[in-house]
Amino acid sequence: MVAAPLFSPIAIPGQRTLSGAPWTGSSADGQQFPLAAQVDPSLRTLDDFVSRIEDLVSKDELKPLLHQHGGAILFRGTHASTPEDFSKIVNAFRLGPEHVELGNPVVRNVFPNTKNVSTANEGPATHPVFPHSEFGWSSHYPNYIVFFNRHPAESGGATPINNGAELLARLQAELPEFIEELATKGVRYTYQYLEKVNPGSNLGNSIARAYPLADVSPDDDKKTARAKVEREIRKHSNEWRWEHDGSLSVVHYVEGVKRHPLTQHAVYFGNITSMFLLAQRWNALEPPYIGTDGAYHHLPTYGDGSAIPHAYLQRTADLIKETRVLIDWQQGDTLILDNHYVQHAREPWIGDRRVLASLWDGPPSLPYKASA
Repeated sequence: MVAAPLFSPIAIPGQRTLSGAPWTGSSADGQQFPLAAQVDPSLRTLDDFVSRIEDLVSKDELKPLLHQHGGAILFRGTHASTPEDFSKIVNAFRLGPEHVELGNPVVRNVFPNTKNVSTANEGPATHPVFPHSEFGWSSHYPNYIVFFNRHPAESGGATPINNGAELLARLQAELPEFIEELATKGVRYTYQYLEKVNPGSNLGNSIARAYPLADVSPDDDKKTARAKVEREIRKHSNEWRWEHDGSLSVVHYVEGVKRHPLTQHAVYFGNITSMFLLAQRWNALEPPYIGTDGAYHHLPTYGDGSAIPHAYLQRTADLIKETRVLIDWQQGDTLILDNHYVQHAREPWIGDRRVLASLWDGPPSLPYKASA
């Protein structure tokens, strides 16, 4: 018996052909970003769909398909509706080891009866999330992030995505000096964590929630509690400070340009743009970088501490807006993103929008050389 097809490619609003990226010159099918895939009607149940996904993965066809389409695949019509359903799908993908979050500045809530499923971001619906690589500010970041729409918004709430290889090609053509600086100096990020969660910010996580494996007890004195947290910080940073108000600032030095570990394509990677746009939105472009949302929005610098010109950051933001695709969610949609290739964001919304997330590790990126 011939196995049922898994899906049929469909068109979605804004879907585009990558230009200036390594896919240019390949077949038209290989340039579509993202691949939008309608689950075949012969797959009548969630288990039918999961079984076919497992077959696709067993033949080592999923990741090559993901790479061919710029690092993004949207599955529509999955028959999934619950966190447990999503857990079945995402574990069938077999993307890699589970990612253990370390120093997450955003609030997520884990679903206890699932394997590696949580809410995406519990920040306010009125606040946009700007384009970024997941944990792109840290040396400890996932290779893949998978989103699932449990319930679409009444209006708004799209997830914009953009391809980092295409973005890098555009920046190299327009701002080669910016890419040279990123490649040679890297980037310095500072993230601040509060004693208590700030529900009015998308970056309002508390110290205890950001570093849960520190296992701080209410009975611990300050010295003991801080020592436990510092043990965790050392897993991804060697520089931090405890502020006078009890908050914690952690500094990271990372690459701003990387090469994909499997395809070797060069990509623009990180959270420079999102931090700039956040500071711009909340009037925090100057010291002390405290925004009107009450959150800390320190601007990234080059790795040597020198300022990144705002003109570079604004042009990068403009190019992302020009090349992005907005994923307008339908119930059950499952979106796989290769985190090395694809940056993502979130539009404000009205209604009961519920998007879940699952993060997975893989091989480390390859070094990028400015002269390459």
